[in-house]
Amino acid sequence: MAKEDVYEKFIQWLNTSPMGVPDTEEDKALIMARYTPEDAELLTGIPFDEKTIGDLAEIKQIKIDDLKPRLDALAKKGVVWKIFRHGAYRYRLCDPFLVFYRSVYWGGGRNSEHYVMAPLLNKTFGSYFERFAHTHTRGLRTLPVETVIEDTRGVMPFEDVLAVLDDQDFFCVGNCSCKAKHNLDPDHENCVHYPFEENCIHFGDFARYMVEDGHGRELTREECRDLLLKCADAGLVHGVSNWAEPVDTI
Repeated sequence: MAKEDVYEKFIQWLNTSPMGVPDTEEDKALIMARYTPEDAELLTGIPFDEKTIGDLAEIKQIKIDDLKPRLDALAKKGVVWKIFRHGAYRYRLCDPFLVFYRSVYWGGGRNSEHYVMAPLLNKTFGSYFERFAHTHTRGLRTLPVETVIEDTRGVMPFEDVLAVLDDQDFFCVGNCSCKAKHNLDPDHENCVHYPFEENCIHFGDFARYMVEDGHGRELTREECRDLLLKCADAGLVHGVSNWAEPVDTI
């Protein structure tokens, strides 16, 4: 199959996810930078909900021994979700939001893909969120750090960032993809608000996935608390993923 046809079928499959992808040449360039033709061909048809390796082998008509190492490698790349649940590892295709907005700059080191994608992300990926402009529920909420925040509009926040930690059982820290994509783009002003990229904290299954596949570094509860306070002292405002439960990110 021609490379163009492989990517076209893959984009059609990505558009069956709840997030989808914008239909622009720039976004096609992002997809081609993030996924090799072999990646795209393999991942077309991989569900966005968790399946066992046996289920996926049947879907793709590929032997388990051949499919598993390929999916494990793509989990380390940040385009496949992998988690141990109900006695077995389960996999799913990551949606475009996670792949482009979050996972692309996780982990250590930089490669040519990162530099190619940074200008594209800064230029085009903001339009990705225009489709959600009408929604009343936002992806993040701001959180104070054990202090009252004055708001001249008279709206007082009620969340306490440390209370979020009380309900978590596993912690990790990863790189801030927003900061990285700014700093790697020669035409974009560097983010100077915090000296390190490693300042996004994750919890639970999300954190386990990140640590196991080399995208983040495990923290203790105390280390997590210290990092949150350090970021607050540096002037950062905490934002928490807007889920009733489970919260996966600050």
